[in-house]
Amino acid sequence: MTYHQARAPRELYGDAKQVGALLLAIGAGVACGASARRPAAATATARACAGPPPAIFFDNLQECVAVRGNPTDPSKTDITITDRATGAQIYAMTASEVYRSHYHGAEYRNGHLYIIRRRGENTGAWADELWKYDREKHGVAIFSNRGLDFRVSGDGQFVAVVGGGESGPLTLLRSDGSVRKVIGPDQLGLEAFKPIGWAGSAFWAKDPVVGDAVLHIVRILLPDGQTTTFDVSTLPIRDDFAFNPISERVVFSNRPFLYDVTSESEYVASHATVTLSVYDLNTKRTQVIATSVTQAFNPRWVSADTIEYQDPHGSGTLRRAVP
Repeated sequence: MTYHQARAPRELYGDAKQVGALLLAIGAGVACGASARRPAAATATARACAGPPPAIFFDNLQECVAVRGNPTDPSKTDITITDRATGAQIYAMTASEVYRSHYHGAEYRNGHLYIIRRRGENTGAWADELWKYDREKHGVAIFSNRGLDFRVSGDGQFVAVVGGGESGPLTLLRSDGSVRKVIGPDQLGLEAFKPIGWAGSAFWAKDPVVGDAVLHIVRILLPDGQTTTFDVSTLPIRDDFAFNPISERVVFSNRPFLYDVTSESEYVASHATVTLSVYDLNTKRTQVIATSVTQAFNPRWVSADTIEYQDPHGSGTLRRAVP
């Protein structure tokens, strides 16, 4: 399968195990909304990577990034990178002014560590800076803004940065920090950009940043920056979903996001039917997968064509191939 109009070829994702890892990193983050409410990518990695709490984990496919407060100096942060398969440490450093509470504050790509540092946090002149450190731990700031979110491409050639609040532009950087392209959400008819992640040469984002409804999913192809906007505003895609960047499909349920215990209790008492479906962005075809009574499915893609979701009639999970 190849992407329509220069879409990244499937072989970029390697064997089934590599595909599963890619979809865990990208899909799991979206399955929980990739928001400050539930930083799902960090949660998924915390399960897979060993390490003493308290720590924040970030999913980096083959490596695990752990961010911890320094035990002797509260102003500093210890960052360690371990091999996911062996548990061996492959990188470690300590830095000051690291934005530890950011839901996606660090990534490790091709021997380079990327972290967000919040400078002058308790002053009126604060700013967030995206720093890139090499193998020798020499660092340079490649982007600065009041508030930012970022994702690094798998080959480390590009960095996608969203900055400037909920309606801030998307800036595509080259690996040296030079600007390749800047795209404002209004140029594509969007409210905002919320990063999903990279898949080969394509960067994916969703709209909007806040709220429980997904209105648009956007694909941006590098190096030319060609954009494609998929309108999903007519679908009940809320918090219970995951995106597959390989087959360009969304698995989702129509269960609403409930903000408090009372609303959750009332919803459970309603015995409402929740439907799990898969939607193809290109064919616009929707396929019903399963139903439950008020239960969330917490779906995720485990391969290019297989989903895993909570068993609506039991306590475990089920897997299903989606042709």
